[in-house]
Amino acid sequence: MTKQISIYSDGGSRGNPGPAAFAFVVIKNREMIHKVSRYLGKTTNNVAEYKGAREAMRWIQKNKEEVKGYEIDLYFDSQLVVKQLTGEYKIKDKKLIPLASEIKKMEKDIDNKIFYHFVRREKNKLPDELLNEKLDAVLSK
Repeated sequence: MTKQISIYSDGGSRGNPGPAAFAFVVIKNREMIHKVSRYLGKTTNNVAEYKGAREAMRWIQKNKEEVKGYEIDLYFDSQLVVKQLTGEYKIKDKKLIPLASEIKKMEKDIDNKIFYHFVRREKNKLPDELLNEKLDAVLSK
């Protein structure tokens, strides 16, 4: 049986561009072992999605020993991000190219098999809730 870690990531902005945040959660053996949410300032929804993906990859790099021998499934509710990271779509937005390049470089440096998946928004609720909580907290100050 393959050992797997699932990472659910989401990014969003209120307005496009507008105040933005991302969040991701790491699930190992059906248990959440890590979660992150971060405010980004004013940016686009797609940039927020990519920054969430990049931070998830950084978490994988920092936790190489903990994830050694695991396949890693990254889930996004953005078809654009998934199809661009898998090479199905070209990246035309100049703001996204360096983020995608950084993610692909990290992917090559990680020993694990990494897979990108699209999931419907209702399957990605926890990171969505976390990023919206972060936005609410920052914007209510």
